Amino acid sequence: LCSGGVMLPLSLLKNMSNLAFTSFISCAADIVLVFIIMFCSPISETVAEAGGFFAVLGSSILRPGTIFSGLGAMSFAFVCHHSSFIVSESLRDSTTERWATVTNISVGMAYTMCLFLGLFGYLGFLADTEGNILKSFVGEVGGGILTSGRVMLALTMFFTYPMESFV
Repeated sequence: LCSGGVMLPLSLLKNMSNLAFTSFISCAADIVLVFIIMFCSPISETVAEAGGFFAVLGSSILRPGTIFSGLGAMSFAFVCHHSSFIVSESLRDSTTERWATVTNISVGMAYTMCLFLGLFGYLGFLADTEGNILKSFVGEVGGGILTSGRVMLALTMFFTYPMESFV
């Protein structure tokens, strides 16, 4: 129902700039999701159980067994080159300076959100962190706030699909 009623019409638009509002909603949902993880993450309890912050830092700096999966996840987080020409052409005043500003702000925001999500997610669950950070929360920790986080994640995925149809 949602696919045919919302995603399909959005995917059939002729210009990517028509998706500016859904992109804004998607970015806002991502920011809210990062704040939800930061707010609900049980950092103090987990770090205290592990022997303190410096003990966690000493045992977590570099883990050779998982470094390649971590690098793969980080690399995938910054995959945006496939749509860069389309985004560049959809700018109103498509100048090099404007493109540089858009690129720097978007990659900087993605980096910052990835950094905070990774830090708060890892420090909250250490080695027990799931690939989907929302699955790491068990029981009633956060309750309705985490449910709204899951809704934010679904909303982001929901509005990302139409943008990918332009590529």
